[in-house]
Amino acid sequence: MAFSNTSTIEQSVTFSGTEMKPFIKFTLNYKDINKNPNKEVFTLQLGTVNSVSVTISSQQKPRLVLGRENPIGISSGARLIRGSLVFEVFDQSIFESIKKTVADFCSGKTLDADDFVVFENGESLRLDKASSMFSMPPFDILITAVKENDSSKRMMKTIKNVILSSSSGAIGVNTLTVQEAYEFIASDIKAFEKVV
Repeated sequence: MAFSNTSTIEQSVTFSGTEMKPFIKFTLNYKDINKNPNKEVFTLQLGTVNSVSVTISSQQKPRLVLGRENPIGISSGARLIRGSLVFEVFDQSIFESIKKTVADFCSGKTLDADDFVVFENGESLRLDKASSMFSMPPFDILITAVKENDSSKRMMKTIKNVILSSSSGAIGVNTLTVQEAYEFIASDIKAFEKVV
């Protein structure tokens, strides 16, 4: 009697940085031509982003009790999600690009007298007065990956409720391009998940 010992090896899929694209997402509230309230999810690809990095930290403390030399356990504190976005600047800053895209999106839609765009969380952005990325209300960052030679292989990571906390820039005689860097904090982050 012969026994067959066969097993299937699942081939793992890896993605390179060139196959990943970051987007920002927020919800716009506006009035249509008939002045009826409307809501639309707005997604914008961050085409000039050079890198997205995220650090997650959690406070850990030993639980000590009287009469014992060693701790009886470890207590975990709140989770803090911090990260940074680095952009290459070509013909305009990333904020000017976002502002222009949102303005193009809103053309033909009835905004209020001050030309505000109202976001889902109640915060608003006045397109003609906004001067920096710090005027932006919280938004989500979506990082999508699609395999170049097989578009059915996809995955996505979400960083939720991003708020920018600081910015810096780099201009130098030995740098090829001007860079803008923004540090952020976020309320949640999801692991890379398969997209079907």
